[in-house]
Amino acid sequence: MIFHHIPIEHRLALLDPDAYEFYYSDPWNLTVPAGETWYALNIWWATVNDVPWVFHRKLDVFDPYILSAGTNIRQPSGNPAFLYVCRPAKVAVSADPEAVLTRRLAALVTMPISLVSAGANMPAGAVSGAVIDGAFWEGVHPATHPPSFQKGMLRHASTHDTAWTALVGGSMPVTGAMACMNTLDEISDWHSNRITGNILCPFTTAMWTGIWARGANYAGDPTKVAAAGRSVITFNKLPSDW
Repeated sequence: MIFHHIPIEHRLALLDPDAYEFYYSDPWNLTVPAGETWYALNIWWATVNDVPWVFHRKLDVFDPYILSAGTNIRQPSGNPAFLYVCRPAKVAVSADPEAVLTRRLAALVTMPISLVSAGANMPAGAVSGAVIDGAFWEGVHPATHPPSFQKGMLRHASTHDTAWTALVGGSMPVTGAMACMNTLDEISDWHSNRITGNILCPFTTAMWTGIWARGANYAGDPTKVAAAGRSVITFNKLPSDW
């Protein structure tokens, strides 16, 4: 596991929701500053050091895509791309990172879990991809009922007969595009999938309001009727002083 071979201050940052930034659709072009290392938990269709079509899908701090100093990562011209990245320099360095890391990892073993489910049961005659079914963290829209927690930790994702399970959030500031980020591997936007996985990924409810599930079928044919499916995310509600 890559996680165990990186500096302890960076391991601690990888578990801190405040260390993360998300870039999507609004044109972005980033170069990792000298003296820093960034850790991407999700990359979709980005260009890295002038090489296009770079993807890294599974949201897991134990398997980050390491972006060393001087690496350029950007949205290609004329195409959307996204990046969910941990920037350790964003958070303060603890005086005793070993103790804090040990305490937080131990807390995750006993912390209560919560689940949110999005069922992609398509209306009669709906074709795959015609409906993206969503669910909010606590069952109501955050604009009318703010969630009771500000920081969370993804623990597990389950995709059953949907195309994919994704986090969904607010619109981005320049283009207004809806923020969306997949949690696991997938086949395509139209092919049903049965895949699960433990994932460990910090998030904030200011950015991510819930999940999406996309209707699909096993023919992978966008003209065919979608199967009934369901996507489920398991997560922890982190304490405010995490």
